[in-house]
Amino acid sequence: MGTLGCINDMLQRDKENRELRKRNRERMTDTRKRLLEIGKGTNYTNLSVEQLEDIRRKTLEKEKLDKAAYFKAMVYLAVGVVLILLIGWLLVGCNSRPSAIHRENGWYHVVSHSADSLAWEPIVTAKDFEILRLDTDAFGKQIIIGKIHPYYADRWAVETEKAIGKQIAFVFNDSVVSNPFVNARIESGNFAITSPCDKLLPAIYEKLNSEINRSYQDSLFKLITSQLRQEANAYQTTLTDTTFLKTKGMMSYAAIDVLNGSGFNRNAFYNQVVYLEALDRARRQLSIKNGQIVFPVQTGKELNMTEDLFLFIQSFFKDWNQWLKTGKYTLTKDEKGLYIVVPKPASKH
Repeated sequence: MGTLGCINDMLQRDKENRELRKRNRERMTDTRKRLLEIGKGTNYTNLSVEQLEDIRRKTLEKEKLDKAAYFKAMVYLAVGVVLILLIGWLLVGCNSRPSAIHRENGWYHVVSHSADSLAWEPIVTAKDFEILRLDTDAFGKQIIIGKIHPYYADRWAVETEKAIGKQIAFVFNDSVVSNPFVNARIESGNFAITSPCDKLLPAIYEKLNSEINRSYQDSLFKLITSQLRQEANAYQTTLTDTTFLKTKGMMSYAAIDVLNGSGFNRNAFYNQVVYLEALDRARRQLSIKNGQIVFPVQTGKELNMTEDLFLFIQSFFKDWNQWLKTGKYTLTKDEKGLYIVVPKPASKH
């Protein structure tokens, strides 16, 4: 109400200034007429040159003051309008109008054909989140960082790809809290919840965290690991000596660990199959000289595999030779007839 009252006062002052300028113009016109008729009905000597100049100067000064007052009133008006718009935006952002339709807390597509511009079916719900944490962004505003459970990571990737160039919305208690634009397919499962009123986010975080059911999470984990292992085993049956071998992502120990520094690794079982097949190809090329293994291959191309995979295996064979030098390991052959390094049996005393 204070802002609106200020604007009304400025408009009233502007109106008064316009009326004042009108009266000044009328006075100037009347003065000119009287000056023109000085020779007829007035003694010309009564008005000196200095007096006429003084009248002109004061009139010009008044016009300048009127223009300055008008400009100042317009500036105040513009500032007032901006303040009203800003306050309105904050009110909308902090007090989102609840939807008439009840929805589970979670992420939804923003569409134009529904009554409240949101899709009825969620992309994922809060119970499908794997982890949440409360954090701050580069400007010190609070945000919620989260990750979708691996079981739903593929769905998240597919749906975010559909939404590229569009918005998705996070709904909490039937109100839209955040509606970011999507600019890429999100395969990591990561997301961030932001809000103009970031002070509300800690309470939202606590509520969402309470909705994550650890027993349900464990069940999903068993399902996804079983599914991924079956897919990897099915891929293994298709491999031949001429199959080009390539892991998903750069080959490393992290690439074949189910749980690594980034969390659950969806590609671990697939990469394990590729790695073991590549290792067998390389072991077929080994020979022994002076108690050390000799690996004659120079590039991955010779074994029909990527260079990073080849270098990883080459490094592994160098480790074998270091182990053999300690005297605690020995060379033997496995059931496939391929060389392998194993610890020596403990000596009996």
